[in-house]
Amino acid sequence: MRFIINKIWQFKLPVTLFAIIIFAAGVGPHLSVQVQSFLYFLSELFITLLKFVLPFIIFSLIFASIVHIKSGAVRLILLLLPMIVVSNFLAIWIGYFAGQYIVQNSEMSVLSEITSRSLEPLWHFSLKPWVSSQAAMICAVIAGFVSTAFFQVQGQKMATICSKVTAFILNKLVLPTLPLMILGIVIKMQYDDILETMAYNYAYIFATVAALQLVYITSWYIIANKLKSTWITNIKNMFPALITAFSTMSSAVTMPLTLIATRKNVHDPDVVNFVIPSTVNFHLIGDCLAMPVFFMAIMMSFGYAQPTLAEYFTFSIFYSIARFSGAGIPGGGALILMPLLESQFNFTSDMLKLIPTLNLIYDPMITAMNVMANGAFAIVFAKIYHMIRKPEPVLQT
Repeated sequence: MRFIINKIWQFKLPVTLFAIIIFAAGVGPHLSVQVQSFLYFLSELFITLLKFVLPFIIFSLIFASIVHIKSGAVRLILLLLPMIVVSNFLAIWIGYFAGQYIVQNSEMSVLSEITSRSLEPLWHFSLKPWVSSQAAMICAVIAGFVSTAFFQVQGQKMATICSKVTAFILNKLVLPTLPLMILGIVIKMQYDDILETMAYNYAYIFATVAALQLVYITSWYIIANKLKSTWITNIKNMFPALITAFSTMSSAVTMPLTLIATRKNVHDPDVVNFVIPSTVNFHLIGDCLAMPVFFMAIMMSFGYAQPTLAEYFTFSIFYSIARFSGAGIPGGGALILMPLLESQFNFTSDMLKLIPTLNLIYDPMITAMNVMANGAFAIVFAKIYHMIRKPEPVLQT
């Protein structure tokens, strides 16, 4: 499916995004509250519109991939789901053992001053997606198999139309508006003092969690490239997506750039177009590594004993399953974690209030690591898929 433009801003894009972040952080405080609210409104408006059309984009990418892959589509789907579960489960346990070490060596309390100031958009614009992303995925899989089995010609035509519409949305609408989206989000972060909080508060915990995430995800790039230096190029290709994810705190908004970067690293567009939309809300390595450390730090602050292996094993099972119901919004990872912490570890209301706060403060890094991990996952998945895929039958002429 040839919908990604060939000429992307190479170094210009990450430099532009960095410039926007610096501009917003430096100039934002000197703008009137009304101007800041207006810029934040524009950012929210574009993000809302993008999330409205996101189900169609997901449907289009997955449907076209199945139509093009044909007989290998069943193997693709049967391989994807267990790999996502295993990857999330492994990261959750890495978070546990790392969290034990980080908490034991931490001398600061999680209970610190957190600002209550919050910038509101100048106007509120609400537009709910016409269908959920999960439903779009299911419909795409069903439609892809039906068209492949019974309506191959019609399916190819429909895939072509969907690809052209998706190309227009991504290349002509999403990419040009990304700087404005990021500008509004960063201005809000600056107004809410989140940028300052990230820089000065929770230094040890946030720094060690960031190091954990970087080492773990980089290791997957190195392993996927069989220790060859090409892993460096893979990560460089992901920089624009990483910066966008950090700025917008949304893997969904970043998906166009994730697709572009991953297509450079995986030379099979059909696999990429299937894997990236399928993992954007479910394969969340950044969350799985960070959140266990955060809630263990909270348990330490309130005098709770750390979870035993048996207790954490039960929690890890439920958490792995719950990851498939996560909301793809900033701080959404906390929403599925809070009821589990209450039922499994008897978190009080005061303890639960800290979960979304810490999650939101650190969410830029979590989202960036989710996107980077999805890029590495696509490389590993493509290699395994091509190893087990049967060759396409050669038609006799």
